Amino acid sequence: MLGEKSRSGLTMLQAVFYPSKDFDISLPPSTTTLSWLGYLNNLWYYENSTNNIANLREETLHDNFLNLQTDYIVSFDFVGSQLVVRSWDDTDGDGVGNVQLADKLLDDVEMVWEAGEILFKRTPGTRKIFVNDSGTSYPKSPNSTICGSNNLVAFSTPNKACFGSYLGTDLNNDAAVNAADNTQADRLINYIIGTDYPEYRKRTLPLQNPIDASVAGTWKLGDIIYSTPQILKYDNTYSDYSVAYVGANDGMLHAFKVGKLDSTGLSGTTKVQLTVGSKDTIALGEEMWAFIPKNALPYLRFYADPNYCHNYTIDLSPYIYRYGSNRLLIGGMRLGGACGGTSTLNPPTDTCSTPTSPYPSTCIGMSSYFALNVKDPNNPKLLWEFSDPALKFTFSGPAVVNYNNTRFVIFLSGPENYSGNSSQNLRVFVLKLNADDTINTVYTKDMGTSYANGFGGRLFTKGLDMNEDGNTDFVFFGYSKYINTVSGYPQWGGGVAKIYITGANPNAWVYNDYVTFANTNGFPITSKVTFDKCFDNYYLYFTSGRYFTSNELYNTSAGPVTNKPDIVA
Repeated sequence: MLGEKSRSGLTMLQAVFYPSKDFDISLPPSTTTLSWLGYLNNLWYYENSTNNIANLREETLHDNFLNLQTDYIVSFDFVGSQLVVRSWDDTDGDGVGNVQLADKLLDDVEMVWEAGEILFKRTPGTRKIFVNDSGTSYPKSPNSTICGSNNLVAFSTPNKACFGSYLGTDLNNDAAVNAADNTQADRLINYIIGTDYPEYRKRTLPLQNPIDASVAGTWKLGDIIYSTPQILKYDNTYSDYSVAYVGANDGMLHAFKVGKLDSTGLSGTTKVQLTVGSKDTIALGEEMWAFIPKNALPYLRFYADPNYCHNYTIDLSPYIYRYGSNRLLIGGMRLGGACGGTSTLNPPTDTCSTPTSPYPSTCIGMSSYFALNVKDPNNPKLLWEFSDPALKFTFSGPAVVNYNNTRFVIFLSGPENYSGNSSQNLRVFVLKLNADDTINTVYTKDMGTSYANGFGGRLFTKGLDMNEDGNTDFVFFGYSKYINTVSGYPQWGGGVAKIYITGANPNAWVYNDYVTFANTNGFPITSKVTFDKCFDNYYLYFTSGRYFTSNELYNTSAGPVTNKPDIVA
């Protein structure tokens, strides 16, 4: 994910995860193995459009300056199944590598900063982690972080009373719910913040570890798999630097300080400097805060389990919508959480006794979306958290549209299991927002039997304003629908649908299929549908296919002979 640009210097964030990773301990000589680790690497990105030059750079000389002669060019390649890093020395500083150096591993690349290592060295009690508690009044502000109406509560043991029931009941697995579970809840909360306990999955590296030989600590950043970091550049009264927002499967949306790029007074081969800015002294790469939606809470006990395999929690890429001075961030769980209804993958029964309960639901543990106003990057404001049994997995992400200064957020129902299946008609959810971006009204559109056994593709759009009057006219989206099974292979169709936004009443909006395929059933469209204007005409761009399992096959002629994995546009 490319960040902000200053002259010819940028930073690039690279999320990396390890299902399992070995660490060599020097004294006494040993190996420690940890699981499901997240890394967030920051590299330089050099670009010279005049000479058509662009390349990635490591921070070979740790001075927070991009210098073409001292910071090596790097690129990534595979030798068999092994990731290797190629590197070159740009000896004359012209932007092009002159001398190829020895290949190395990713661990040997010198990063501008790496958020996982920085968080590893941090004392758990200094972290700022917020949680959506049982309070039902929004917005929730961090002006006070104790249990109370409209407070964005700190995730801590003193606040357990207002969210602890969402963690589950028999937390010590003794087949009884008693006072011991209350103590275990404290230990689980502290574990998620960063303290290891013998009964939980190990994340501790001892002294003499390769990260920092003088620090014994826990690896706190969970794996980042699907969520692409989104970088937001600030230039307001709250901040003059950039912040990266990313979801991880530790149950949290994380905010990391990227920094401020400055090229003032620089010349020659020194192109840009990365600084902390002038608004605060938070270090580069430091976690500013994290947020846990309430529907992720029931799964934290599994994350701590010593036999943990893997669960998705906050796996969706954040989407950021800008209007005026506001910055609306919408996050989600993607294939995290579980689905409502009676014939799908349901949440844990001790936090959800009614998986058919509609929004606002008494069922905790369903896949959900949430919205934060991050206008002030140090003090996020929680606007809402939304789930519904018919929403299924939060796969589509949002569309945020505007009509007469009223904002609407649109979601599509997703698949109901990890194989990408659906047993219901495709549904469209429209959240009409108040002026403060809290939820006013939720509208649900059942698309009918033509969309049976269907779910929506990715949105992540503001829609199309054709006449540029400030009002969104159309939202286009792909969908997939199960047709039948041939020779043991499920056959999938689908297409592209259109929402015509006729006014401020979603009940009056027009929903219909938009693209006609030669194939009667169409093709599954899970990618985002994009558009562009060329010679006064608008064109849609999208790709067909789906890729939920390793051998996705669907029919294009007489039989299930075509392998078409999804290409994300």
